[in-house]
Amino acid sequence: MNHNQVIQVVSNWFKLNPKVEIVSRYSYDFPVPDIQIQTKDNKLIQVECKPTTENKREYITGLGQAIAYCVQSDYSYLAMPLSEIKKYEKWFWPDYIGLLGVEINNVVELRKAKQSKIKSPEAKTSIKRGYAYYRDLNIHEIYSITKYLLEFKISSNSSDIDNVIWNGILKHRDWKSSKSSNILNIKLLLRDLKLFNFKENIILENGLEIIDIGNKNNEEMLKEYGRKLFLIDGNYIDIIALIQEINDEHTNWNDVNEFKEELSCRVVNEKLATEKTNVIRDLQDILRILMQLDVLHHSKKNSLFNPLFIINWKKLIPFIKNR
Repeated sequence: MNHNQVIQVVSNWFKLNPKVEIVSRYSYDFPVPDIQIQTKDNKLIQVECKPTTENKREYITGLGQAIAYCVQSDYSYLAMPLSEIKKYEKWFWPDYIGLLGVEINNVVELRKAKQSKIKSPEAKTSIKRGYAYYRDLNIHEIYSITKYLLEFKISSNSSDIDNVIWNGILKHRDWKSSKSSNILNIKLLLRDLKLFNFKENIILENGLEIIDIGNKNNEEMLKEYGRKLFLIDGNYIDIIALIQEINDEHTNWNDVNEFKEELSCRVVNEKLATEKTNVIRDLQDILRILMQLDVLHHSKKNSLFNPLFIINWKKLIPFIKNR
């Protein structure tokens, strides 16, 4: 089994648990787990997944990653193919780390995780979405603001960061109000797309890469990288999958709002968001950025052969293998 297969099977297994509220293959924290699960009683579970391999070192590394998650979660698991985990089980002796043996369509819980006793100095993160938070900004603006953050010498004072972001966006937008909320929205986006770490005030690898690509002044290259950021790092590819499910099952919508309501229900049922999350509000902006990136096209001729939102598979196929 490859890495993505293990992640998919384990994600689906947790989704079937009625005590689970949300399952996310997306995280902005470090260390970064492959899967995050939040239960209805607000417990956080993080999982490290490993594929089939003959390299014992990789599995021991996976155990170390699972141990590190105990600092930021209530429970931590190591998941890997069942035959492999049985073969090396004696090495996974820390009994507070749960063990999940994975088969193609099944998960065997070989050992339940014990609640972490490590008291982290930082508050535990509450998961509201299994995808990046997005309200506004096109890919050019995202590139520009990330570049401003790199060019300015920023102190540890958060107000310096806020001023850089605000002065940067004013070069593109004539915003005169809601300064605090707009800055917060931008910071959440840069955080969620793994462009900037606001805890340590450093540019991340994605940030350096978008700056390098943006500096080439090649619009299609920048758009392509934007697709990668939103589809893979922001996990919008799971929302695309739900749109395709809807297109396969439904035609002739009365209006766009009816489509969004159906998509919203599926996002919650898929445990990509909680029932308290304003998914309808999220989708208003998510659909817009996906259309800007040429991943979706809005069709005004809504019929059996013309879905309301047409997926541009030519632009999407390069990223499907990462789902």
